[in-house]
Amino acid sequence: MTVTSTTMQDDVALDDSVAATAPPVAPRIERCGAKPGGHLLLKRDEPAVIAVEVTGRPAPDVHWHVAGRRVRRTERYRAASAGRRHTLTVLRVGDELDKGVWVMASNVAGEDSCLITVRTYRGTCRTVRLNKCCLALT
Repeated sequence: MTVTSTTMQDDVALDDSVAATAPPVAPRIERCGAKPGGHLLLKRDEPAVIAVEVTGRPAPDVHWHVAGRRVRRTERYRAASAGRRHTLTVLRVGDELDKGVWVMASNVAGEDSCLITVRTYRGTCRTVRLNKCCLALT
């Protein structure tokens, strides 16, 4: 038992030293919104969660921007992160999301940003695909 415990501690120490000496890696935002060329379709006055994965070393700082303004924790928005996964919870979807949602990540090695194009709708919705373009019919 003691040998196993020591080995585990040595593994942890080795992993920490490798992480400390590894070169920094610029952030990269992955799984950003809808498919390329598409948009995220959200129902107005309903809650929604927008999620992305962000990689980089050291762990990047991630900020969300809606309608050109940096998102702060308010009655309408909640930003959270768990490992690589970063989420923006919109407690009540409004028209301001139609102006787009930007995700920005930065660390000492660089920065990355991604525009998530959002379309909001009221009532019921059917999505129709015409010539590789999605339209929301209400």
